[in-house]
Amino acid sequence: MVNKSNIFGDNLKKLRIFFGHTQDELAEILHFSKGNVISYYEKGERYPDRETLEKLSDYFHISLDDLVNQELPESGRLSNYFDKIKNDIDGMVDDFFALLPKVNFSSDRFPAGYQEVYSIHESISTDIYMNPTEKINICLDKYLMLYEQYNDPMLLVNVLNIYFYIGISNHIDPISGQVELLLKDKLNSKEFTKKTAAKLLKKQGSDEELNKSIFELLVLLREENRTRDYFEYYYALTYVFNLTNQGEDSIQNDQFGLQLMLDFTLFGNVFAYKYLKYIQKNNI
Repeated sequence: MVNKSNIFGDNLKKLRIFFGHTQDELAEILHFSKGNVISYYEKGERYPDRETLEKLSDYFHISLDDLVNQELPESGRLSNYFDKIKNDIDGMVDDFFALLPKVNFSSDRFPAGYQEVYSIHESISTDIYMNPTEKINICLDKYLMLYEQYNDPMLLVNVLNIYFYIGISNHIDPISGQVELLLKDKLNSKEFTKKTAAKLLKKQGSDEELNKSIFELLVLLREENRTRDYFEYYYALTYVFNLTNQGEDSIQNDQFGLQLMLDFTLFGNVFAYKYLKYIQKNNI
């Protein structure tokens, strides 16, 4: 069966390229023997069965109706971010990761442990060509140990910053290696729960683990007045970057996240305001 309008084929190609897959890689994910099946789909020379369409819908986090019937834009806000970073990595990376706020603990008014871990945290993305997993491991360990000692929710803001760094880095270049990320669910237990970076950082199957960890931190930040602005902003970002357990597809999540940014800006959230200025400046 040939899809004459080929909306599906065009959408499949856009999504495949956005996710960074070759035709052979996507065929392997779908358990096809050869990548030319994907080529046939993209050209409109063949049309997949219902089961294959559902697999693609689930994998790309997009509704079946949008995948088959709605012509997707060439690039949305999310893909614009990553296209710009890939094309001008040195010039864009600092501005981009500045969208992920963290608490500056470099001042002498903070305990020495705060200053020490913040110094390491600052260096995580300094060399974008270096594997940062060791620094991530150290920072998460130290932040959560300090949180056990001081019960300071501002420390959790920086843990959340790192989780977003992990989630967004998956779209650019997955961080590799094995690390132990110490995740704490204070609501249910005083014990740390150990998880491996391999589970959190893999493109496939990692969303649920990472999203759960992000949600747990957001719940804690929501309860504190000092961290309210951070909570609101990062909550909106979970939708913008599709780091959410909500069942909507990535386009709907992105639109909802942008609306949250507008609402929070009206209520004086400086982080949301800076985000909106950034996407305006970069025509995203």
